Amino acid sequence: MYKGGCPSVRSVGPSSQVRPTRLEISGRSSSCSPSRSSSVCGGYRTCNGWCGRAGVHLSDGEHGVNIETSGVPLRQRRPLLFLSCILLGTALAVGVGLPGSANSAQGASAGGTVSGTVTGDDGAPVSGVIVNLCTAGASIPIECPGPFALTDASGRFALRDMAPGEYTLSYQAEGYAPQFWEGQDRAVRAEFFTLSADEELTGRDAALRRGATISGRITDVAGSPLADASVYVDSPVYRYGGAAFSDWSFTGAADASGAYSITGLPSSEYTVEFLPPSDRELQREYWPGGTDIAMATPIRVIGTQGVAGIDATLIRPLSQSRIAGPDRYATSAAISLSHFPAGVGTAFVANGGGFPDALGGASAAALRAAPLLLSGRDALPAVVRAELERLKPRTVTVLGGEGAISAAVEQELRELSSEGLVRRLGGASRYETAAAVSRWAFSDTLPSTVYLASGEFFPDALSAAHLAGRDDAPLLLVTRTALPAAVAAELARIKPERIVLLGGTGAIDRTVEAALSKYSENPVTRVSGEDRCATSVAASRYGYRAGDATGAYFASGTGFADALAGAPVAAITGGPVLLTPPAAFGSELEEEFLRLQTDRAVILGGTGSIGVWVCSALERLGGPTLYDGGSPSAC
Repeated sequence: MYKGGCPSVRSVGPSSQVRPTRLEISGRSSSCSPSRSSSVCGGYRTCNGWCGRAGVHLSDGEHGVNIETSGVPLRQRRPLLFLSCILLGTALAVGVGLPGSANSAQGASAGGTVSGTVTGDDGAPVSGVIVNLCTAGASIPIECPGPFALTDASGRFALRDMAPGEYTLSYQAEGYAPQFWEGQDRAVRAEFFTLSADEELTGRDAALRRGATISGRITDVAGSPLADASVYVDSPVYRYGGAAFSDWSFTGAADASGAYSITGLPSSEYTVEFLPPSDRELQREYWPGGTDIAMATPIRVIGTQGVAGIDATLIRPLSQSRIAGPDRYATSAAISLSHFPAGVGTAFVANGGGFPDALGGASAAALRAAPLLLSGRDALPAVVRAELERLKPRTVTVLGGEGAISAAVEQELRELSSEGLVRRLGGASRYETAAAVSRWAFSDTLPSTVYLASGEFFPDALSAAHLAGRDDAPLLLVTRTALPAAVAAELARIKPERIVLLGGTGAIDRTVEAALSKYSENPVTRVSGEDRCATSVAASRYGYRAGDATGAYFASGTGFADALAGAPVAAITGGPVLLTPPAAFGSELEEEFLRLQTDRAVILGGTGSIGVWVCSALERLGGPTLYDGGSPSAC
């Protein structure tokens, strides 16, 4: 496949659906199938913006060309196709007219001749240059439908029997920056000349310059190379008349190691698009991440500069689901139902009206592979009772004293335990309760890591809970300015190798950080952001490398219940809990979701706590989406 550039019209609207078009060259055929992008087809990009480029490897000799265009809407038919075929290692360009196109035939009578010589920047002739005869377009600056000529060993070319008209030329060769006649690299600046009947125009020469290079590697989330993945490098799109136009479009493919290199780029800014091999159900990606071209970051190249490391990791289509109930209690039951089978060893129950006693229990629930259900102080909600009846836990672990879960509810929970056992973990304060949970959970084996967060505000502890659960570590609570005695005693018992503090200095003062340093031989690690949502992003970055998370969980940052109930499941399955603002993702959340390179998003809570906007936001970031429930309405 010739890795050259050509003027191209890009689609900037929704992708069009085109039925397959067939290319046949002397019996060999290639189907041009519908693509997720209306400007890409069959792994190759069309010069004229119509989904109709295909490639076939040929043996030496002459070959007939036939193209079936049945089923292609008229509005998508362009005058000519540009086809590139490999012939004994040499790029052969063939212009083919579509039936019914106004410009599809030059006519049989003799016409004028255009000739010239193409040299490189060292003055030596360049052979194999594709020289394309171009005209001014009706709605775009340049159309180069053909015909084509190839330069010979002396760099010479000739286009014969051309109809009279106004023309310019484009010159394209491997490793050289393509250009128009008179050395112009922009279509809007192209110089035109007049060709009369039977006229011979000579001296239409070009001096090509070596271009820049963009290179990188394409892999899947497992790090395996994606051989034959396609790479498209496009110069900026701009409006011209009624069309969106890009001066140059370059294409290439990854080799067996996943490496690619696009050469011969003129000095400009470029977006880089990656498409998977045809046999892999993976999503397209624009560098540095995202499936929408609006999220692409342009790469600027100058002269013969080489820009390496433009890599891509392609993921499967995004799977999106929402786990919710009509209230926080029903949501906790739904989260439990989504993950935990009947017969669990224990089920944790915490007060759903207040966060203090429950915060320390989320990591312990993950450690015991147990759900965390929410209850009222004086009444067990019917939906939670039904979930406990399904789970049939051997024991029930209650978080907090009778001020959080009453003795009457405890008795009801005892009746729902298959062995009639209830364990209550509590203390005189939220800090003592968290320490009590840690002593119980880690009575036999001491953890190497301890997480700490503010016990006065819930958001940072929610960001810590899934990390603590994943790392088999306790979550202890502190005040902004002091280290409670119960927490200090638990730290002295554990003697952790590592202490991780969640939240900024507005949540936990540096004096507390200094006090913590004496309980570990290693420096205290602080993980924080400018606000609660940014801290959840920082926690995700701290805990998960790109490609490691099996999913991302989204919960409201303004309430604690949904994120709390979801933290054990997130920890067990290996994904962060990201706290969202009320109405829209911030840039940090968007960037983190893309960085994670996960193909699974789970929304925790109903639309009253995290609105339907999150679904469209995730689809914009993650591309084609598979909804649990069949359609976006399931969100």
